[in-house]
Amino acid sequence: MAVTATRPASAQNTLSPPSYVKAFDLAFTPGFTWPGDDKTPVPFEVIDGGTLVVTSGVIKATDPFLLTEDAGFAQTVPPGRYPVRLAHARVHGEAGGRIAFARLDFATTPVVRWQMALTPGQDAATLKPDHIFGYPVDAGTGSFMDQAAARNMLAKMADSEQAQVITDSWISAGEVSGKTKGLQFFLDVDVAPNNIIMFHSGWGDGFYASYFGYADDGTVAALLTDFQVMDWSLATLPD
Repeated sequence: MAVTATRPASAQNTLSPPSYVKAFDLAFTPGFTWPGDDKTPVPFEVIDGGTLVVTSGVIKATDPFLLTEDAGFAQTVPPGRYPVRLAHARVHGEAGGRIAFARLDFATTPVVRWQMALTPGQDAATLKPDHIFGYPVDAGTGSFMDQAAARNMLAKMADSEQAQVITDSWISAGEVSGKTKGLQFFLDVDVAPNNIIMFHSGWGDGFYASYFGYADDGTVAALLTDFQVMDWSLATLPD
């Protein structure tokens, strides 16, 4: 993962979430509608993104078409099976809408604090206030996976010809699967005993931060990737 200077936030410290952090929860509330930047409200819907199988406790968020051996997040979670939800904005003029946030829930307890996700070796002290840690997207796709799934898939893709076959199959299957959910792209890839859940990344290519959400007792409750779909500063979010 790398660093880029595209952070739309006013933060108390470099790892704080953006100023529109309320949207991390509101966007997953049934019936939520963003007031809009030109007086045209944007309704949101929550789409079931399936269940992610976590065996190692290390989560990786990345463009799966740019899969590398880079380590997953330093914050670990208990092994288990966790639901993925997608906050889908029905942006006017966009027939298929756009995924604003992808969220992985580890518990049902409310999140009281969000903090930018780090990978091993990333130092918060080196991060400027207007920069983020995140991952680059070059194929219009984001994903969640266990680090074990990433290593398994990398082994399968070690041969360049086989890698091309695999990624071509992802494209065709993801477009079909996405249509069944009203999305441009979605795919749940079996990498037994794990899986990889892929989804279209907001407006497409870019650089996106993820945030861990913590419960009142300090336990990790959620992980969310922000695809920066809306200019949240242009409208006041409801409490």
